[in-house]
Amino acid sequence: MYVVSYSVISYQLSVISYQLIPTYDLRLTTSQFMVLDIMEMLNGGLE
Repeated sequence: MYVVSYSVISYQLSVISYQLIPTYDLRLTTSQFMVLDIMEMLNGGLE
């Protein structure tokens, strides 16, 4: 029962995010790439 409600909630969130994609997706992906670059820099500095 909990799993079913969780999947419904995640589905609704994905639908909402798909509706917001045209302007928001570019910013989201660029921020994700920036975070990945920072993580790689930190990992490289630690190693």
